[in-house]
Amino acid sequence: MISVCPECKRSYPTHHGPICRLCAAKKIKENSDNKATEQPKSSEQSKLAPSVKPETKGNPASNLQQPQKTNQLPNLLTYSDPSGTAQISVEGGMDQLECPHCSYLNKSSDIFCSSCKKMIKTSIGAKNKDYKINEIKNIASTQLSQFKKLGIETTLQILDKGLNPTKRKTLTMKTAIPEILLLRIVNQADLLRIPNIEPEQAFLLECVGVNSIKSLEKQVPDKLMDTITKNKSMLTSKTIYILPDKKLVTQWIDDAKKIEKLVS
Repeated sequence: MISVCPECKRSYPTHHGPICRLCAAKKIKENSDNKATEQPKSSEQSKLAPSVKPETKGNPASNLQQPQKTNQLPNLLTYSDPSGTAQISVEGGMDQLECPHCSYLNKSSDIFCSSCKKMIKTSIGAKNKDYKINEIKNIASTQLSQFKKLGIETTLQILDKGLNPTKRKTLTMKTAIPEILLLRIVNQADLLRIPNIEPEQAFLLECVGVNSIKSLEKQVPDKLMDTITKNKSMLTSKTIYILPDKKLVTQWIDDAKKIEKLVS
């Protein structure tokens, strides 16, 4: 069941407790800071302020400055409901990122939710639409069957599994698909995050030498439009019949500059 957190007014799973885990982590942090500042000084210590530190003889190691103690939160924090009816354990403290789709708490470095597998953070204007992986142009049926065996059936799933060279290397070992082909498929899936780019437009960009978001953001609208126009016959031979206009190409480039870069 889903409840509404009384603190932040966001939806979260009811079994998490009286408030969401993110708000619980914030309260734990506040309580810890308050305890650290509420250490009363004794009257004698406040009156006596030594001006000179006594010398220590004998052991030279004792003259070394002692490291200062810092108040660090434990890795596992527990928030107790004031009514005493429930407790919420928050692993990792404030280093958490709440999934906007299912309210699961992930690591702040995560891009995809460990629970619902949807993208957690994305730039303003980026699409959340998830395509079937067979909608990506020019993928062999044998490659699709290898992905299906691993449960990879959508563009966001292949993006999650192939974000970096380490992940692609692992995927190559499992599918026998060369890394260079995996990178091509991942980049096509990545381009689909940009508004107004559909699978056919992503394939069009690849055909004219713009095969990734990083490559797209470096383009000049006029030059890219000229390249597309000059290669019209080649694109037609690849069953790409509808070409974008300059306004749309300009928008693609602007969005590519703003969108969060995921693939390395």
